[in-house]
Formats: sequence, C-alpha cells, structure tokens
Amino acid sequence: SIIFVSHDRTFVNRVAERILEVQNGTVRDYPGTYPEYVNSLQEKQENESPSSGDMGRVDSHGTNAESEQKKYKIRKEYGREARRLEKNLVELEQSLENAELERQKILDQVQSNPGEFAQKHSAQLTELTEKIAELEAEWTVAQERLEVLQKAIADSR
Repeated sequence: SIIFVSHDRTFVNRVAERILEVQNGTVRDYPGTYPEYVNSLQEKQENESPSSGDMGRVDSHGTNAESEQKKYKIRKEYGREARRLEKNLVELEQSLENAELERQKILDQVQSNPGEFAQKHSAQLTELTEKIAELEAEWTVAQERLEVLQKAIADSR
C-alpha cells in the first residue's frame, strides 16, 4: 500500500484505488476510484439540497414568478455557501503554507546540525507532515465542493 496526497487530479485519477477523506478531524473511507468519490460527493450534495432539475418546473398551483423566486433563493443560498468555502480555502491555503514553512525551517536546522536537531525535532516533523496531509485533504474536499456549488449555481440560471 502507498499513501499519497496530491492536488493533481490526473495523477490521483490514474493511481488512486481508494480515497481517504479527512475533514473536521474525521476520516471517511471511499473504496474506489477518484471519479467514484467525486460522484458520491455530488450525490450527497444533491440529496442535501433541492435539486436544480425541479427549479424550472411550474406546478399547477404555482406561477413562473414563484419559480424564479425559488431559483433566486437557491442561487443565493449556494452563493453564500460558495463564499464560505472560498474563505475556508484561503484559510486552509494559509495554514498549509505556514505548516510547510515551519517544516522546511526544521528540516534546514536538521541538515545543518543533524546530531543535535534530528532526535529533538523528529516528533515535530512527523506531526507537521501529518498536519500538512490533513490540510491538503481538507483543501481538496473544499475545492471539490466549491466546484459542485459553482456548477449548481450556473445550472440554476
């Protein structure tokens, strides 16, 4: 078994046979390929929110204005969620950059004086590496969700 973290979707699509999603301190296992994982996220999103397919229909008791108002409310809700995700992505990117800089700083110290720093910072390096992997996984999930929302917003117009 090999565990890898990557933002390169082509690489993940070609290599991954199982996806581990790390979000809010929990890990979920998706056996299967990356496209299957993305489909499961989209299905979950569709089940949690009103379907965009129903937005264009006008029932026998409704009017076109009511339908447009519903579409507007859904777009507004999706837009609010998209902005929240965009903010979260910026925060995750900043946290990721800080963790990577801290990790590199420690690695530089270890390389300059291996005997003294290697044992002293081994646990810290491991912890930072795990934190970076978690942040990258969270970023990927947030980015996927944002793309789904942006598509839903575009489809509801």
